[in-house]
Amino acid sequence: MLELWKARKARKAAVATIAPMVRRSEFQGSRITDHHWLDAYMIGFVMMLISLVARRRVHSIDDDTLGIVQAEAWEEITGLPGNVGGEEACLLSVNGHRDFQRGCLNAIAFMDAMTAGDAGFAPDPRLPEIPGAGGEPSGAGSERDRQLMELWHEFFEQPVTLEPFQEAQVDPADRG
Repeated sequence: MLELWKARKARKAAVATIAPMVRRSEFQGSRITDHHWLDAYMIGFVMMLISLVARRRVHSIDDDTLGIVQAEAWEEITGLPGNVGGEEACLLSVNGHRDFQRGCLNAIAFMDAMTAGDAGFAPDPRLPEIPGAGGEPSGAGSERDRQLMELWHEFFEQPVTLEPFQEAQVDPADRG
């Protein structure tokens, strides 16, 4: 029963940290497709980031529980089945896929930047505030906030070219 509680706490922290940044990226006029989510780099980056946030929030989480957290958080963040993300991550990890490993390393670098200056990481499950994460454009903010957004752009938005939303093509004759 304790492991279920740990899993819930860790999953909520991971989703609360990562999902707003993903929504911000989508708000900026990009569309993240299933193809993008299943890219080896993206799987490595997102799964590792989920793991890092979960372990920082719940220090004593075991590996089996972490696997549950990864699958459930992956599903909430991407909208894809958690077992698909988990299976892909296992296969890519076992095979030592270079892009997957690069995604994992970039997630570590991003987490280091997020937690830099925090005394052991804030005990608050909401974790560091990300400017513009709620969908609003990030105007003013601290230098640290700007650096985090630049890293997010470099590590999440740039590696997988995101497709711009396409406006519906409406025939002028159909506009009545």
